[in-house]
Amino acid sequence: MLFESGKKIVSPAINDNVTKDVVRLLFNRHLTGDWGDIPELDKRRNEEAVLNGGRIFSGYFTGHGKICVVTDENRRTTRIMFADEYTSR
Repeated sequence: MLFESGKKIVSPAINDNVTKDVVRLLFNRHLTGDWGDIPELDKRRNEEAVLNGGRIFSGYFTGHGKICVVTDENRRTTRIMFADEYTSR
């Protein structure tokens, strides 16, 4: 694990449509630095955020659609949600 995740929060839509095994796998990928299907610039920003603080964002194309995993900058929460549920702050 590269960083603390804080409380893990699963959106209701993910909870209803994605298996717990897939959710666990995606959380694990995110927490170990596999940022998934995002632009190289965002991957570099994630690497900087791991070292210096800041929001960490991953995105994964799955059979259910694109799923996002986001850890807030203070490391209190990590959320998993469908891409259409995500609003950048």
